[in-house]
Amino acid sequence: MATNIPDQISRTKVIPGISDHDIVFCELNVTPISRKQQRRKVWLFNKADWLGMAQHLEHTSNMSNKAYFPSPNHLWAHIKDAIHDAMVTYIPRKLSKRKDSCPWIDKDLRKLMKTRNRLYKRCKKRGSPRLEQRYLLYRSIVKQQLRRKHAAYVHKLFTDEDKSSTEKSKQF
Repeated sequence: MATNIPDQISRTKVIPGISDHDIVFCELNVTPISRKQQRRKVWLFNKADWLGMAQHLEHTSNMSNKAYFPSPNHLWAHIKDAIHDAMVTYIPRKLSKRKDSCPWIDKDLRKLMKTRNRLYKRCKKRGSPRLEQRYLLYRSIVKQQLRRKHAAYVHKLFTDEDKSSTEKSKQF
């Protein structure tokens, strides 16, 4: 076994094989690399104080009319800073959530899960056999889709990692 990371090899053994050929058994500690999504600031435009921002920008505009700017670049930097300051002051922001928990659950699957949950609540409330059959159908569909998408996600983790490492070694 040839490796450039010897810490990943947890155990090696020679196992008797066919005739005089022995088998080298290696156990590796390999974990897939999970790409964690960074939290970022998201502007909440629906909660903005637009009147306050307009007054702030108008005041800044009146002040900049009286000032002297040696070049258009200085004027542009002043305008850009004024707009950014107004945005920071009058538009609230929040940090986005990380979506690392189950990256294989996409919009379509989430919609199916919501339908399944709604059917479950109705089935429990009414106790109709027809609703129960629909719920069981949706439950099996959601299970199948979850398993498929999870398997595809795990497969993609390993194949993308292999492709990227071979492509890097081929570059000059």
